[in-house]
Amino acid sequence: TEKTVKKQQRRQHSSWSFYQLRKFIEYKAAIAGVPVVLVHPKNTSRTCPVCGHVAKENRPSRDQFCCRACGYAAPADNVAAENIRRAAVNQPNAAAN
Repeated sequence: TEKTVKKQQRRQHSSWSFYQLRKFIEYKAAIAGVPVVLVHPKNTSRTCPVCGHVAKENRPSRDQFCCRACGYAAPADNVAAENIRRAAVNQPNAAAN
C-alpha cells in the first residue's frame, strides 16, 4: 500500500534535501554502529564492473548496460549498484594509519 501524508505535511515531506537525508542516515548508522561511506556517483552506471571500461556507449538505453570492450551485459541499475558497492569496500582505511 502507498503511504500518504496529510495535506499540511506535504511541503515538508517533499522538500527534504539530500543533505538532510544523508544526516539522518549517518545518525541512524552511528547508533547501529554501521559505517557510512560516501561514493561519488559519476560514471557508476557507465563503468563495466568486469573490465573497468568507461564509455557513454556502454548504456544503449536508460535501463540496459552492455560493455563495448568485453560484452558484459546487465541491467544498468545493477551495474551502478555493484560499482558503488566496490568503491565503498575499496576505500582506504584512514584509521589504520
